[in-house]
Amino acid sequence: MEKIKLNGRIAYRFESEIKEYTSPGSKSWDFIMLKEKFYVIPSEKGFHVLHFMSSSSAYSKYLPIFKEIVYSFRGV
Repeated sequence: MEKIKLNGRIAYRFESEIKEYTSPGSKSWDFIMLKEKFYVIPSEKGFHVLHFMSSSSAYSKYLPIFKEIVYSFRGV
């Protein structure tokens, strides 16, 4: 976890990569790799969580869109 400044506020950013099985409960061991990124932004009444998840292969393609959302977020 990384403590950052986001739009003038303290926030926390972290990433993870997980293995997701495509047929849970079956005898198949097929899986896809997922990458996710979180921003947790404290507020007066709790916190906001901005979360992005994608297959590893598409992550780079859609990350710029998520970043636009994150850097334009103002909270309440």
